[in-house]
Amino acid sequence: MVSLDESDDFDVGDSLPDANYWLGADEDEDERLSESSFTSDGQGSSAGTDGLRHRGALRQRSLEAGSSDCLSGSSSSSSSGARAWQQTWRRRTALVAQQLQEVVSGFFSSDPERVANEDPLVDVVRRDPMAAARFIKTVMMFSGIGSVVVSLVCGLFLYVFWTRCGDCDRPLRWWLLVHALLQNFQIPVRFVLLARLSSLQEDSIPLELEACVSRFTTSPAWRWSKHVSLFTYGWFVLGVVWVVNAGSCPTCPGIYGITIAVIAQAVLRAVVALVCFRALFPQAMLLAPEGQKKVEGATVEEIQSLPLVCFTPDLLSCSNASCAVCLSDYVEGEVLRRLPCAHHFHRRCADEW
Repeated sequence: MVSLDESDDFDVGDSLPDANYWLGADEDEDERLSESSFTSDGQGSSAGTDGLRHRGALRQRSLEAGSSDCLSGSSSSSSSGARAWQQTWRRRTALVAQQLQEVVSGFFSSDPERVANEDPLVDVVRRDPMAAARFIKTVMMFSGIGSVVVSLVCGLFLYVFWTRCGDCDRPLRWWLLVHALLQNFQIPVRFVLLARLSSLQEDSIPLELEACVSRFTTSPAWRWSKHVSLFTYGWFVLGVVWVVNAGSCPTCPGIYGITIAVIAQAVLRAVVALVCFRALFPQAMLLAPEGQKKVEGATVEEIQSLPLVCFTPDLLSCSNASCAVCLSDYVEGEVLRRLPCAHHFHRRCADEW
């Protein structure tokens, strides 16, 4: 009886051989095992048969292991590719978001030192920062909500009655459309300023409000908003003229009512802004800003103390000397009053001036 050749030095615990070995290189070994599996009397050897079965099982396991490794490698490669694509997409999205944020921030903010002329709103902030914060918040909130309401109402009305409003004497439908668009342009500016002021802490308003308003009022968004506001005022006047001189519109009678309502809402917004300003700054138009001296007129005693001179041709170097107040030429013998700045005027003109 012949058993498996021990010279093969094969151990089941060792790593599985390569599939090529089992498919071609060991065919001779299979034949040898098959021949040696029989005894001299023709009876099959159980040991040889078991060896063939064992080697076939190992071959099948090797093929299955190779196939599993291929599938595992393919799945791992696909998973790695998906992760790389996700990381690339996230980086690109973050870069685009950062660039968009920089553009928006630059549009709504700027360096005040690059602009020579300050906006009048900055001067209001210097007078009283706390009152200015309340004033700006109130006006921006009321104006922003009003713009949203006007845009929605006009848009809905024109969507339903656009064709029917085409037979009116005046093109009021176009006036409503343009007015709604102008209000939409103003909405972002108003709410962005409102959000920035609302983000300031109550105790930091006196220190940070002027810088915040200065950066915003020097931005391209604020300058663009002022141009839009100027055009809106002109468009508002045109709408008033059209409504006053418009005739009947039987196909769309409601257009006159909504146009008058829009005009009344614009007037109401202006009145609210004026009332808030007067309430928060009762002496804003009378008092000069802090640190600036108020100009006061000279007293009667100070005027009387100024020297008097009699005009002669040799008194002034100019041959055609005249009074800058009454614009008349001096006549020899007239009494002039000389001011501390060395200028001369008629006595009566200087005393009254």
